[in-house]
Amino acid sequence: SVILSFNSPVIENITTNLGMTTLDCDEFSAIAVESFILSCYMGELESCTDSKDDIKPMFRDLNKMALVFEVQWLLSKCTEFFREMLSAIDGEDYAAMLNLFEEALYIFKENPKSRIHLMDLTIEKIQEVNGTDTFLSNYFEDFKNFTQQQVDLVVWIAGNEVEIIVQHLLTEIASHIDDKVGLLTDNMKYLLSNTDLSICRVNDRALYETLFD
Repeated sequence: SVILSFNSPVIENITTNLGMTTLDCDEFSAIAVESFILSCYMGELESCTDSKDDIKPMFRDLNKMALVFEVQWLLSKCTEFFREMLSAIDGEDYAAMLNLFEEALYIFKENPKSRIHLMDLTIEKIQEVNGTDTFLSNYFEDFKNFTQQQVDLVVWIAGNEVEIIVQHLLTEIASHIDDKVGLLTDNMKYLLSNTDLSICRVNDRALYETLFD
């Protein structure tokens, strides 16, 4: 398609230089592929989502397609949409904030260099409407069932406020001891090994020493 090639240098190379007439897009959802094609033909994007409650099903694939096929204007539109979703969140909507935070992390992992600002925007929003401590207090509620990625989320959002992690970790350890379970869990060990405790030692020496009592 001339229109798709005009929008995407990657598709232009595939069709013009490699002589391919078809493209395998099985890794993307059908609705995202359809939206991608229509957007390229229309030159505009009306929506990045097929659900007001969860942006992931369509936004994730559409954003990834814009990235993979280097459609810069569409990538900018996806970023704009993400910004709008962030702006619409208030301090009471923890679930929506968590949804966007996890999506920003996914995008960052896909392409750290070009998408890092989405993570920065999301963390700033968390600090603005939730507060780091408040957000993590909610997030830690299911700590014992966390995946390793969720533990990484905790480290990421806390940033240099390491004492927040230490405080919640002490609570988890105390509960663990009260239950007479024994040794530290894998999540506790992983969180400890990936947290810069030297920052806590500087910011709150008493808290730091409590951790090792």
